[in-house]
Amino acid sequence: MAHLPDMKDKDLEVDTLIREFKVTKKSSKIGGILHFGSRVKTGVDIPPGEADEQYLYKSRIDKATSTAPEMGLNIAQSNIIQLVSKQVKHTEGGWPKDLDCKEKDQVARYCKRVEKSEDFIDKCMKLALNTESIIKQNCSMEIYSNYFEEEDPTTTEEPISVDTVGVFTNKHRRGVSSISWDPTGELLAASYSGELMESCEQDGIVHIYSITDTTKICQTLKAKSSLNCVAFNPQAEEMVGGCCYRGQIHIWDTRTSSKPVGITNRKTSHQDPAYSIVWTIAKSKAEILSTGFDGTVKVWDCRKLDSPVNFLDLSVGGANHFGTKIGYEPTIPAKFLVGANCGSVLSCTRKFDTKPFAGRYSAHSGPVKAIERNPAVNKNFLTIG
Repeated sequence: MAHLPDMKDKDLEVDTLIREFKVTKKSSKIGGILHFGSRVKTGVDIPPGEADEQYLYKSRIDKATSTAPEMGLNIAQSNIIQLVSKQVKHTEGGWPKDLDCKEKDQVARYCKRVEKSEDFIDKCMKLALNTESIIKQNCSMEIYSNYFEEEDPTTTEEPISVDTVGVFTNKHRRGVSSISWDPTGELLAASYSGELMESCEQDGIVHIYSITDTTKICQTLKAKSSLNCVAFNPQAEEMVGGCCYRGQIHIWDTRTSSKPVGITNRKTSHQDPAYSIVWTIAKSKAEILSTGFDGTVKVWDCRKLDSPVNFLDLSVGGANHFGTKIGYEPTIPAKFLVGANCGSVLSCTRKFDTKPFAGRYSAHSGPVKAIERNPAVNKNFLTIG
């Protein structure tokens, strides 16, 4: 609050006017936040007179200042390049357009015709010279040798580790007898067997799981007897085959119900438990090889399961061999391997009438449980017994 003296006394002169301002404020509000407002309050009121000449009126001057440095901003954008991802799958090429490389007869005839041509030897010689120079270049320096013995090698061998991606579980407590991946690699089929004495009486079960969701079963297939083996058809992913303790072959179509779409005749099936089946690479996409404890290998056509297309007796050298496992490599469709209960491995051909056996190997002292060929070197194979 501003206090001014009483201006009614006329004896006081303007030039000797004493201006006194007193501001009162409570002590509790001292040091608080200042609040500025737009209210105008007159502090001094000078009546018109001779003192007006002492005041000079000047125009208002506004000037802005800044202590921050002046800076500029420039933005430039280059032209956008459109990127396109392309991929090429080269499995087999170089054949004429009118030749089907999947037909072996056509490929064999074409190769014979090329080998008989006049310039075949000259082309082979040119290729041999180029290949020889590349081989000599690779052999000129041993890239795997340590040329700096005083220095420690920078490469270190990392320990091999395996992580569990998912665990598939089920309610029943039955052992898994076989597993099979579908051609796409997204589904896994597992067959379940029962106790040995009750296997013929228990129903067979095949669970199909998805690797994207391990918490549930995608589909369940049923059989009349416990299953020893299950296999997806590599040429038709919707077809699944299995063999059971009764010696019969079951065929399922995953697009239909859980019941099999085809079962082999009990009289023409294996008379003892069937332990292994494989799908072969055929034009019909419906051919299966099976073996069992009756000592035979049978060829089945899924379109007609009344009787086998052909069969092979595994009696070799006066001894009976009961089949436990079939090893089949799609790149060698004319040959297959059969593991026996005595530990032997029989190399068989598809020429059942003329020359069915190509060799015999004494592998184990007990039944052969698994056979797998080397994908890089087909002549080599592994067995578990």
